[in-house]
Amino acid sequence: MKSFSEQLSEYVLRVGVSDAQLARRLGVSRQTVFRWREGLTRRPRRREDVLEISSRLRLSPVERDALLLAAGFPPQAPDSAVGPAPDLVRPTSESLTTQPRRGVQPRWFAAAVLLVLLLVAAAFPEVRRALADLLGQAEGEPPELAQRQPGSTLVLISQFANYSGAQVGYNIAGRLQEALAQEFQSAGLTEVQLAAAAETAEDEQAARDLGARWGASLVVWGEYDSGRVIAWVSAPEATPGLPGVQHRWLVVSPEQLSATINTDLPQEVRWMALYVLGRVHFLAGRLDQAEAALTQALAAPPSDPGALAAVDYYLGVVESQKPQADLNEVIAYYSEALALQPAQTAALNNRGVAYLERGSSGDLERAEADLRRALFYHPDDLVPLFNLALTLARQGQPHLADALELLEQAEQADPDSAGVQNALCWFLGLSGSPQQALPHCDRAVDLDESGNSNDSRGLTLALLGRPQEAAAEFETFLARLEVDDPPAYAQYAPSRREWVEALERGENPFDEATLQQLLQQ
Repeated sequence: MKSFSEQLSEYVLRVGVSDAQLARRLGVSRQTVFRWREGLTRRPRRREDVLEISSRLRLSPVERDALLLAAGFPPQAPDSAVGPAPDLVRPTSESLTTQPRRGVQPRWFAAAVLLVLLLVAAAFPEVRRALADLLGQAEGEPPELAQRQPGSTLVLISQFANYSGAQVGYNIAGRLQEALAQEFQSAGLTEVQLAAAAETAEDEQAARDLGARWGASLVVWGEYDSGRVIAWVSAPEATPGLPGVQHRWLVVSPEQLSATINTDLPQEVRWMALYVLGRVHFLAGRLDQAEAALTQALAAPPSDPGALAAVDYYLGVVESQKPQADLNEVIAYYSEALALQPAQTAALNNRGVAYLERGSSGDLERAEADLRRALFYHPDDLVPLFNLALTLARQGQPHLADALELLEQAEQADPDSAGVQNALCWFLGLSGSPQQALPHCDRAVDLDESGNSNDSRGLTLALLGRPQEAAAEFETFLARLEVDDPPAYAQYAPSRREWVEALERGENPFDEATLQQLLQQ
């Protein structure tokens, strides 16, 4: 059986669609499609993503089911075949969402399909697991994701691993589900769905895999024995350097274990409910509600430093996403998280970016220190690598060679990153190498539809002595910015208009002082 990446690459080549075209139709980044095809990401997180891919690539029902099975998901039920998808190369003005067409298949056909699946499952363990998901109709089995309400957020609770022996058993997942449901109901979050899985997640990766199969945003899981109860909250798409949050209860007797599970846990899980509630709000873009829930969680902190650090981290993230973010407060939250967990690379990267944006005296050096520490803990993480390159470049000409070296490393790791190509275009031009920059500019414009790369290419063309082409690039940049980001348009329009007027007069507006100023922006 071919892997998901092998099948996807085969179908993409057959249709003749580029990664960028497929990414636009799916609403994901080009890098995501690239990672799927190269096997760097083993499979999409959600089953509906595979169905959407099948629709866009016009796969037959047999091909669609093979792709679902390769991704570890159950195949489509025989009575819910998906209709034809719009042409990927020439999309029409109609909606890109294809509605399924319902039909009734003869019973013998369904039986024949089931028999074939059983025979295949006998040979492939991965298929066996997917088939078990398809056939499992008991309470706690994954529902058809298409039946979930659009825009809903799913919080999944797995069964807790029982290491206390067969003679002791508690329905911890049920009690947690009741406690979380009460909190969500009190908050009026009707769009949040809660479900208890029949499976037991025995470690972090198993919890993430389970959440990915269900399409869950968060997974609550854990374990217990005669001396402890531990509960975690994890996200299927984990942030590097940010582990799942843990809440631990220690007990000294069977009687205390029973009291903890039946009394203490439902009461103390309020903190976990507030934490989950805050993350649910954040995922839905409700920043004020997220901040309120997380602040309440911070007021009654758990004993575990990792859990407390996670609350501080997310409060920093929430504040940074506000239209008028208080960067001092953002930095303070990340600093609190790092005081508890010094190796939390996500907080190191984000604090470094906050220093870079604040731009106070000494902030460039502080940003560099944080980003270097993040790379020390995770040398292969492209995010702090890219941000470190920007930080070094902003420190001026003496550091520009080191910045370009880092960007070249990032390009080798991810040649289809629009951000990396755009940065190489911009900084190579400013370093006095516009001819070397131009291929990166062209690549960035091809990858990026936002218009930002047109700005960089305009600079490079101007430095190459091509004023009319440069002016056209700046006009394209401003036209897109005016529609997509009016505040940014107001910020950049005055300088770009001056450049365009100078270029149209045949003048070069980029003297040495202007280039140095652009280097540090």
